[in-house]
Amino acid sequence: MTDHSILTHGIADLPFHREARAVTRFLAALAGFPRAVAQAFRAQAMVEELVLLDSPQLAALGIDRMGVTRYAAIKAGILADEAER
Repeated sequence: MTDHSILTHGIADLPFHREARAVTRFLAALAGFPRAVAQAFRAQAMVEELVLLDSPQLAALGIDRMGVTRYAAIKAGILADEAER
């Protein structure tokens, strides 16, 4: 006999599949929320410490005054370091 299974359509969409996918995406985003908040607090604390440094001290870290927030965001894990790419 000939196998015609490749000609059959996939499983039909179940009722409310769009709503179920939306809820799944929402719950996945909600699960990542505590980590995002922790990263934001870490970055804020780092910025508060870095702004107290003078320009030579910041230069020793390899950053300038305008790059303090970006540096803190990278160190806290909010942004990816482009040098590592």
